[in-house]
Order: sequence, then structure tokens, then C-alpha cells
Amino acid sequence: MKKLTLTTFAVMFVSLFLSAQESAAADPQNPTSLCERFVTPIEKEDCVKRVEKIKPDWYLASICSKQYEDASFYRCLELSKSAQFSPKKLEACDDAGLNDSQRMTCLQAVASSTGPKEVYQDRKPTAAEKRATRFENRR
Repeated sequence: MKKLTLTTFAVMFVSLFLSAQESAAADPQNPTSLCERFVTPIEKEDCVKRVEKIKPDWYLASICSKQYEDASFYRCLELSKSAQFSPKKLEACDDAGLNDSQRMTCLQAVASSTGPKEVYQDRKPTAAEKRATRFENRR
């Protein structure tokens, strides 16, 4: 039986880590859960309000969560207002080696203003939003 050398172990660990990163690339993420990155309750509340106002694409939100700077994080989410994203194309921007600026450049490159509707992630309204809409329609 072969002994595991440190190099062999390192290669196995890195390949396992990279395969986990790849599988997470296409996973949609509820944008309001991204607000957990903030520490103070005021920052979290502000984040939730901004995210609810922007209503970003869930696949895009998964990529935006990787932004290091808070300003870059919000600019990333704002891209949902002006573009649509194919989950498959977003995978190119999910590289952990990208910095905030590079990731934004990548997102702008894969953004599309048109395309078949079924290719893009539609945001589903939450139960609270559905109730609020029903209440407003009763007036």
C-alpha cells in the first residue's frame, strides 16, 4: 500500500475544494440571506431594505456574495436592474481568484438585455409579498 505523501494529500485536497466550488456555481441564493455578511443590526436592516428594493436575480446574488467590499456588493446587485443573466454564463464569474473589479467586469461581459425568458432566473415572490399583494388588491 502506497504512503500518502504531503504533495499527494495537497493535490487531493485542492481538487476536492475546486470541485465543491464548481458545484456551487449554479446554485441560486436567496438575496436577503446575503445580509448576514453585515455585523450590526442597522447594517443588516439597511441591506434587507436595499435587497428588497432591488429584487436581484438569485443566481446573480450567489456571485455577488463573493464581493469583498460592501460598495462592490451593492453595485453587483444593482446589475439586476439593467440586465438579465444566464446561470450557465454566470459560472464564468464564479472564480474565487477574481477580485471585486474583475468579477464586475466579468458580470458586465456576460449580461444580456434580451434573450429567451426561460433561460433566465425569474425571482419568485415570497409568501409575505403574495399576502401583501392580495391585501392591496382587496382595496
